[in-house]
Amino acid sequence: MDNFETAVQWSKDIISGNTLANIEQKQAAQRFLDDLESDKWDFKHHQFDFVIGLIEGTIVHVQGENKEGKSFKDTPMYLQPWQKFVCVNLFGFFEKGTNIRRFNEALIFLPRKQGKTAFAASLTWAKNIVDRASGSKTYIVANSLKQTQESFGFLTYNVEKIRNDVKKMRIRDNNQEHSVHVDFGDGYCDIFAIANQDDKLDSLNGNALILDEIHSWKKAGAKKYILMKNSQKAYRNKLLMGISTAGDIANGFLAQRVTTLKKVLSGTIKDKAYDSYFIFLCTAEQDEKGNIINPVTREITTIDDPEVLASVTPSLDVTVTLDDLITEARQALLEPQLKAEFLNKSLNIFTNSMDAYFDIDEFRFSNKQHSWTMEELSKLPITWYGVSRAI
Repeated sequence: MDNFETAVQWSKDIISGNTLANIEQKQAAQRFLDDLESDKWDFKHHQFDFVIGLIEGTIVHVQGENKEGKSFKDTPMYLQPWQKFVCVNLFGFFEKGTNIRRFNEALIFLPRKQGKTAFAASLTWAKNIVDRASGSKTYIVANSLKQTQESFGFLTYNVEKIRNDVKKMRIRDNNQEHSVHVDFGDGYCDIFAIANQDDKLDSLNGNALILDEIHSWKKAGAKKYILMKNSQKAYRNKLLMGISTAGDIANGFLAQRVTTLKKVLSGTIKDKAYDSYFIFLCTAEQDEKGNIINPVTREITTIDDPEVLASVTPSLDVTVTLDDLITEARQALLEPQLKAEFLNKSLNIFTNSMDAYFDIDEFRFSNKQHSWTMEELSKLPITWYGVSRAI
């Protein structure tokens, strides 16, 4: 089965229920199939076939084990169907009559241990080669230098292997700079790995930005995000991609962005501004009160429900097993201090540090049952508790 057929079949399996998935994955799959039928975009195979072929033919794993416990190190990085789906979308759709790719923003929102760091790094490398004639420049931005070095180490391990096949290569990996420069003769690419520090973001000027683990951004992160978007204005074939899990900042930048993008996928928001935004969200479904919903029965369930766990884990049985996920879920149920982390990282649900004392979803649900006006509220009797003091 070729790459395009794999993406189409994955979409059909997700929509039909043959493959368990949360509602947003189904909506993303339907969006893809609808776009293929639309005459709004040109659809071309050459770039995504090149990207997938490059990754699978030249990139190897640097660590990890398969479900049998055998080492992944130095084995080819074969892309899973969901990863090919992402590549086909990002590199398949073009603005009508041009060579300008449709998608210039993306959010890949996944639970932990789905291979997202290696995938994002590989996608970065492949995109740079595709766009080398324009002088491609990519920044990988992470919250910490340690996280940045994980992506950078993966890249340099793989890029180093082609040193004899390129005109010039320079790798800098020291306390001052983490960068790769490759001159192919017919173009060049630069990749920089930097920590998420304001003084390092002001001077960015590149056609691709990969934002790793942006769940810790607070509301002020919106200003930073716009700053990064502005740094790409000199390029047409640009990409600003966030790749992250959920976190415990329930009103932060990423949480609010996910809420908006869910509305885009569901059709609640219909605006051309999001035509260029690729959306892939793997997160457990919840009702208005925050209860976990089984994706098949649509009934309230618990966090150790196998169908819930499978529905949000696109790399199931490749990078993580269902048995391990169920074990972690049971421990989280029996030991409350583990629950928030499990919700964040395995079910990809945002939580709030107040959850132990105050259920914000219960409050929001209750509030929707009433439609008080300010005038009506001002007339309600108020009982004050505490020490009375004359004014």
